[in-house]
Amino acid sequence: MQPSIADFSAGQSISQFGTQMFATLCREPQGNVVISPLSLSLALSMATAGTSLGGQAHAQLSRLLNWPDISSSADKEKLDSEIQDKQKAFLQSSNSDDPLVKILIANSVWTDLDVKKAFITTCQDTYHAKHHAREGAAEINKWVEEKTSGMIKEILSEEPHGPAVLLNVVYFKGAWKIKFDPSKTKESTFVRFDKVRVPCQLMSLGQKRLRYGETLHTEFVFLPYGITDRYTSIIMLPKTEGLQGMEGTIKEISAPNFFSDGAFANASVKPLFVELPRFKIEYGVKPLKQTLKAMNVIAPFESGGHFNRMTEDESVHIHDVYHKAVIEVNEEGTEAAAATAVAMTRSLVIPKTLTFDRPFLFLVYDNVNKVLLFCAKVEDVK
Repeated sequence: MQPSIADFSAGQSISQFGTQMFATLCREPQGNVVISPLSLSLALSMATAGTSLGGQAHAQLSRLLNWPDISSSADKEKLDSEIQDKQKAFLQSSNSDDPLVKILIANSVWTDLDVKKAFITTCQDTYHAKHHAREGAAEINKWVEEKTSGMIKEILSEEPHGPAVLLNVVYFKGAWKIKFDPSKTKESTFVRFDKVRVPCQLMSLGQKRLRYGETLHTEFVFLPYGITDRYTSIIMLPKTEGLQGMEGTIKEISAPNFFSDGAFANASVKPLFVELPRFKIEYGVKPLKQTLKAMNVIAPFESGGHFNRMTEDESVHIHDVYHKAVIEVNEEGTEAAAATAVAMTRSLVIPKTLTFDRPFLFLVYDNVNKVLLFCAKVEDVK
C-alpha cells in the first residue's frame, strides 16, 4: 500500500523499494548480488520527474518507488511538488557529519534532447543533477569513475541508446567503529550453497558488546562505522543453512517497515564474538528492464508521450536501466559504490559467537535518514 503525503518518508520508501528490488533479483540463480537502493531510487526518481502527471508511467514508477498515489487527485501539481520537496530535504540531510565516514551522492543528466526547462530545474534543484550535453560512453564512464574514486570504471560498455542518460552514483567509505585486529585474521573456509568449500580470510572481533537481534529466520549483528553511530552495517545469518534459509531471510527484510519496527528496532546489546570473512564483490553492469517489467513497470519503456514533462518528443521512452555496485569489506571498514577501544568488564552472560562462514546478507544503513544505502547477498567470497 502506497503511503499518504503526510506519512511519506523518502528514506523509508527507498528502503522498501530497495528490498523489494533486491528480493526480485535474488530469485534469479546468479550467485552474489549487490545493489544500492539509494542509487537506483534516485535515478528512477529523476526519470519520474519527467513523466506525465496522472499518466501510466508516472503511476507505475510511483508505485515502484513507494511514493504516494496522486493519480486521482484534483491537485496533482501541488502534491507532486510536496513529494519533490521531501526528496530535496532528504538529499540535503544525506551528507556525512562523521569524519571517519565519507558518502558521496552525485546525479547528472546527459542529453541532446530539446529538454523542457522545468525538468532541468527540478533535476538541479531537487537532485543536484548537473546537466551535460550528450556525450559518448567514454565520457560518461569517466564521470562515474571519478565520482566513485575508481571503484566503478565502467557503467556503459557501448554507446548509450537514445538521446538522454540519467545517472546517479553513490559512494560510501566507512571505518569500523570497533576495528578488527589484522593479527587475528586467519585462513579458513567458506561453505557455498553447493557445499563447495572455498578458502577465505576470516577476520575476528574479540568479545565486544554489540547490538544483536533475531527473527524467525535469521540472526543479525550491527557493526557501526565512524564515531557517531549514524552509519552501520547489518550482517544477517540465516538460521537454516541452504537456499531455503536465505529465502526466508530475504522475505523478512522485504516486508513493509522491517527497518522501523519489530525485531529490528528491538535489537539489544549483548556480548558477542564475531567472525567475518574479508570480501569484495561486484555486481553488474546489470540491465534491469526485464526485472522492472516483472515488477509491473511497463509504460516507461514504451513510446506514447509518457515523458511530456521532460520533452515534447512523444517517442522518448526508457531503453533500459543499468546498475552496477561494488562492495569491499576488510579489517579497516567498508568501501562501497553504486563505495576505538572498548573497555570490557566481566559478565556472567556466556558470549554468543556469530561466524559468517556460509552465505549471508550484508547491509549498509543510515540510522538518521532510515535509508538502506547498500544491500548484498554474499554467496561466495573467493
